[in-house]
Amino acid sequence: MGTESNRLHQLKLLVTNAKLKEPPGLFTKGDPYAEVTVDGQPPHKTDYAKATWEPCWNHPFDLLVSERSEIEIKVFIKYRFKNDLYVGSNSISLAQLLQQNVSNRLPLTSGNLVNIDKHVVLFDKSRANVGAVFLTFNMAVDGDMMSNLIEGLQVASSSGTSPSSSRAHLQENGGTEEEEPLPQGWETKYDQNGRRYYVDHNSRTTSWTRPKPLPSGWEQRQDPRGRPYYVDHNTRTTTWQRPTTQNVA
Repeated sequence: MGTESNRLHQLKLLVTNAKLKEPPGLFTKGDPYAEVTVDGQPPHKTDYAKATWEPCWNHPFDLLVSERSEIEIKVFIKYRFKNDLYVGSNSISLAQLLQQNVSNRLPLTSGNLVNIDKHVVLFDKSRANVGAVFLTFNMAVDGDMMSNLIEGLQVASSSGTSPSSSRAHLQENGGTEEEEPLPQGWETKYDQNGRRYYVDHNSRTTSWTRPKPLPSGWEQRQDPRGRPYYVDHNTRTTTWQRPTTQNVA
């Protein structure tokens, strides 16, 4: 499995756009750009977007990644007569991204080209939410790769090296609990004090409370303005209110 996990794969990453919160104390809009770093290698940069807090880059990158790669996204603002201003950043585990978005029931040999749209919440140095960047991942995935990833994540979880990559998490009182998978678009993270919190990439918000999965037949979507809404495929209706098993029973 070690050899398989070190194979290099071609990843086509499209950095499409971002929605940034206006930094306090700035009187003029700068020119935002994004940096993409894979496993600490030299960064790849997008072009500058002129004088906006909602930059649209649509900048493609061809990257070589392994199944265990960490991809870091940073956003800066370029000013003409002073140093670039750091806005915020976040990291993406390729293994967790694939496990959450790709079925493991794939042919074992032939590559399946998959597209994953994801928006990543950006945090500044004080862990404040400063906006989000929107990405599209495109790469060939096969069943062998997914089997290796799932096995590797399970081993890492059982050894305690990656607490957020498995359903079994540490409870606040020190015990363990087998938890249901997070709803689509949610992610578990830990703050600098080791406290677990949850990121909703759909609404770009965070919560200390673990979200419950949607009832059977429901799906979360976003409108053109990025607002989450919910589709009930059972009755072919939609609602702004997040459904739970209790309120749809």
